[in-house]
This record gives sequence, structure tokens and C-alpha cells, in this order.
Amino acid sequence: MADLDATRLREVSADAYREVMATVPTAISVLAARTPEGRPVGLLIQAVVSLSADPPRILVSVSESSRTLPHLLRCGFFSVNVLSHDGLELSSRFASRAEDKFAGVGWGSSGPGHDVPILTDGVSASIVCAIEEVLPRHDHSIIIGQVLEAQGSEREPLLYHARGFRQLASRSSG
Repeated sequence: MADLDATRLREVSADAYREVMATVPTAISVLAARTPEGRPVGLLIQAVVSLSADPPRILVSVSESSRTLPHLLRCGFFSVNVLSHDGLELSSRFASRAEDKFAGVGWGSSGPGHDVPILTDGVSASIVCAIEEVLPRHDHSIIIGQVLEAQGSEREPLLYHARGFRQLASRSSG
């Protein structure tokens, strides 16, 4: 028996769309940049997509209402820090409206020339990008990033699914 009935597809309201999208699992990431004064800023995001491997590009989506977005656009560079399964406290911190979200958090700086914050604890991967293009769409800006530096690990990511945080299930051997 099929899980979905194709005959029941219909146009959706914004609320119905949110219900459907809640069934799509996503990795949770912290997007970080610097203010013109050099202060680190960041926010929690779900929309990170690999756009191209050659040349390496990613796409991120940031709400137009984000207080971090203007700093990110002025900076011209950003990092995406994919939170690991033990990064729940980081997710709460970077989802908040706190002034200094980096206080008490382990972080360092990326390579010379782009100097953006990189989280050093509670992450499974970090990607540093230069902004290549910004596409304002509806209530978000879609930002295409040219990947300059990247590092991954074997740490399991923190996922968001069905309006809650999740961890990956154990891997199957088949």
C-alpha cells in the first residue's frame, strides 16, 4: 500500500505548506559573519543546500527580518557550521535574540582574507564562503556562496524533523 495518495494533492495555504515541510528533515547550522567593527554575529538556519561541486557552491536562505543579514551582506564572507548531535545548546543560543551569542562558545577564525567565525565545539562540519550572489525572494534572501574552505568530521549532525530535534538512527548494514 502506498504511503501517499497522489489524488489527494491540492493547492496549499501557508499553514498547510508548513505542515508538509515539517515532515522534511534538515540539518541545523549556524551561519556566522562579522560586523564592520569585527564583532562575530550569527544565527540558526535550516536552509543549506549544496548547489554545485565544480565549482563548489552552496546556497543558504536567510530571513529578511534577521538582524544578522545586514552584517552578513556587508562582510561579504560567511561560515556555515553544521551542528553535531550534541549541539542542542548551541541551537538554542543562536536561535535567540541575545546580543553576544558567541560569549562562552568555542570558536576561532577562518583563513586570512576572509576572517569569519568558525565554531570549534558542537559541530560536524564547517564551510567558509564568499558571497557570490544575493537573490531577494519574498521574505528571505537566497545567498549563493563560493566555497573557500571546508572541513567535515564523522560526528553525527543535529537534525530537525516534525518540529523537534532528532538524531540519526543507527546505520543499517545492508
